[in-house]
Amino acid sequence: MFQRAKQFTKAAELFSQAKLFDRAIDMYFQAGNFDNAIQLINEYPSLPLDLDRYASLLGEEGLMIESAQLYERAEWYEDAGYQYQLAGESIKAAENFEKAEIYTLAGECYLDSERYTEAGEMFIKTKRFRLAAEAFLKADDKEKALANYIEAKDFLDASVV
Repeated sequence: MFQRAKQFTKAAELFSQAKLFDRAIDMYFQAGNFDNAIQLINEYPSLPLDLDRYASLLGEEGLMIESAQLYERAEWYEDAGYQYQLAGESIKAAENFEKAEIYTLAGECYLDSERYTEAGEMFIKTKRFRLAAEAFLKADDKEKALANYIEAKDFLDASVV
């Protein structure tokens, strides 16, 4: 009844009282009451929910961190990485890009966070040895920098390391 009258918050409360939490979450999202929806999602993590759809809605509303967290729970790591990146959370973005095996983006995010060793390791996985060498130089790891300059066949830069 409340659902048909577009009183989504009231409908959500009634669904919640009836322990129909998946329906309550849906109603809270339709009402734009994201805090209550997220609270229920966190309280009942085993509910079979369409987390990627909710994450997308949160992203559209500018709630990037909340969106990223739901994408992580849904194991959509690439999308989580992008949301964390938009939120300015470079380390969390890098960790999710790494889980998604998007190593170049992970490396760039680690560079943004001044985590040069991790960045270098990511660039090695994509065979971007010159970038790896530069990251290792910033980490003051000359041995790894030299090895990667040599791997990149950049003997001029290798000779000055």
